[in-house]
Amino acid sequence: MSSDPTTVKPTDGPPTIISTEQSPKEQKNIDLCKEYMSIAYSPSRNAGGSSVAHLCSEKAWFWAPSTFPGCETPMDYAESHAHVMRPYQGIEANGNHAKWSAAAIFEVEEGKIKSFTKDWDQKVMQIQLGWAPVKDSEDPRWNQTSLSYPEKSRMK
Repeated sequence: MSSDPTTVKPTDGPPTIISTEQSPKEQKNIDLCKEYMSIAYSPSRNAGGSSVAHLCSEKAWFWAPSTFPGCETPMDYAESHAHVMRPYQGIEANGNHAKWSAAAIFEVEEGKIKSFTKDWDQKVMQIQLGWAPVKDSEDPRWNQTSLSYPEKSRMK
């Protein structure tokens, strides 16, 4: 096994980090989840929950109560992302760009997605996009510059 992480960039999906060699079954499960993500995050391929239903088990569930409180299945999550590139809660595009950290945990059973748990740092994203008011502070957890450019504010 290699101890060096390798960045794998699928042609139309987000980059992922693979730090260990995978068995053929594990790799097949990873590929399934990456296919789900590449569809769910694609403005051209995601036409709603039906776009990913073939990848999910009949009783698949989704959990992200702080970020997607109304979504209960991976199909609901894909449906919520079918509306990208449109105003968010009445907020029009302002030209700002954002980077943030996120985590996604998938459970695969019998070749289908059984569960999907997701969370991300909404505060950093919303501040960078100009959606959240922040008062200036020396505390990096509340400092607008630190939150707008998290990679630059990391301890070196």
